[in-house]
Amino acid sequence: METITLNGSEAEPAAEPAGSAGGSVVTLVGLVEGDVLAYLEGHGSATLRELIRALEWSAPLVTMGVGALIRQGLVRGIRHDLEVVLEVT
Repeated sequence: METITLNGSEAEPAAEPAGSAGGSVVTLVGLVEGDVLAYLEGHGSATLRELIRALEWSAPLVTMGVGALIRQGLVRGIRHDLEVVLEVT
């Protein structure tokens, strides 16, 4: 990560987000996709909220991973009341 200098003083580099492997966003989303698929295959189905709590990734990364899996047709999302239930297709 690059250090930025402002008015002659060095700013501290930003900390990596929790659950980050330090790679690109595409790589991180790919890792999250694998964890989501493994979780769903082991549990059958789960709500999005349950996945966010169970996996050690940030909520936005889990949401992006689930969205990518849905677009690929590997996971189906079914709205149930106020929740989205996810299952492997």
